[in-house]
Amino acid sequence: MAEPDRPFYVGYAEEAPDRLAGFLRPRIAALLVLAPILIAGLALAQKGFAPSLFEFGVEREFVGWISERPVPALVALRPGNSAHCGATSSYPLVALGKFGAAEAVAGLDGQQVRLRGTLIHLDDRTMIELASDGVARLDDPRAQPDGRVESLGAHRFEGEIVDSKCYYGVMNPGSGKVHRACAARCISGGVPPALLIRDREGNRLTLLLVDTGGRALGPDILAWVGRPVALEGEVVRYDDLLVMRTDPATIEALHD
Repeated sequence: MAEPDRPFYVGYAEEAPDRLAGFLRPRIAALLVLAPILIAGLALAQKGFAPSLFEFGVEREFVGWISERPVPALVALRPGNSAHCGATSSYPLVALGKFGAAEAVAGLDGQQVRLRGTLIHLDDRTMIELASDGVARLDDPRAQPDGRVESLGAHRFEGEIVDSKCYYGVMNPGSGKVHRACAARCISGGVPPALLIRDREGNRLTLLLVDTGGRALGPDILAWVGRPVALEGEVVRYDDLLVMRTDPATIEALHD
């Protein structure tokens, strides 16, 4: 028996046969309905970026005292009533690019200076990227007021080692596997490393990392950057900076 004639469809024809159109029409309609729902679901499932800010292209002038340890920082007078939170604030310093500020402030410890730089913000943390014209001593310096240094005891934390400059706002995201190579280069260049930890509610806390003698950490921790780790050591508050003194030999790798 001869087969009944079947409609033949050429892809570039203006109209499809009724059977093909009947097959495709409900499927296309379902796809148009489900696609926005699927896209919205994927977007909601993604982790949000940290609310950080890098004031790129905006330079400000600052006056304060240089502190070379435990990390290069500008110590500035805190405005307003400081009875309960100390008279000074400490702002970590970094240089342009993937470099720390140790060389730029070498020999200026305790000196009152004027400098220009760009602010980097994350939550209540603020860092200054030094402008290319460097740091200038003041001709009529004031004595540096006493800052607050307080030991918060020994602790063990689980988290991720990040470079503070990128994580505070220069890169977003500034953590995780996607940022591992960049973080290693920044820490190699002298940017202070930091331990990023989270509580059960997902709230962030960063602790700047130094060795047990309060000196900078660099090559000794590069193998651990961007990976889940456990660290233990003494936590010390310098003004409003939280710093952890740790021995790199005690770093423990967690699941990756």
